[in-house]
Amino acid sequence: MGWLDKIRGVVNGNSGDDQEWIAVDGVADTSALLRVIEESMPRDAMVNIVKPRSAEVEGLLQQHKTGGSNPDEGDYYLALSGPAIGQLSRLVSEIAPDPAFGTVLVTQNGRNLLEAYRRDNGEDVVWLSASLPERLLASVRNALEIAAKQPPAPPLQFPQAKSA
Repeated sequence: MGWLDKIRGVVNGNSGDDQEWIAVDGVADTSALLRVIEESMPRDAMVNIVKPRSAEVEGLLQQHKTGGSNPDEGDYYLALSGPAIGQLSRLVSEIAPDPAFGTVLVTQNGRNLLEAYRRDNGEDVVWLSASLPERLLASVRNALEIAAKQPPAPPLQFPQAKSA
């Protein structure tokens, strides 16, 4: 691929090297990203969470991890078909604004459908595979663009017990 093709790909929102990825910028709210994944991605897909940054998140990942997970490396796979992603989304909203983990990937049959790296460093770009079926790609992209326009939800506040 020539350098003009790479530039054209970046301008069009595709990754420069292979033009098979579409970038959606501004998805800073990780809880919202997880909700989009839960609601939009194929039910037989797996969600790969890398480098959890809190004991609460790691505990939930340990509870729901599937085969292929490597907890010693901070690498967890969760089935999208179960309750884990919804629970993780709620937990992430409770601990916001602290980053919950480094990376979230959605995989299906050995290929990545969605990639979101460096969440723990404030990265807000989500990459979608251009090989997704057209309707699914449009639906996920639209949901991510809506999430990008919403301000991140403030952490949940629990009422303090009154002392006597």
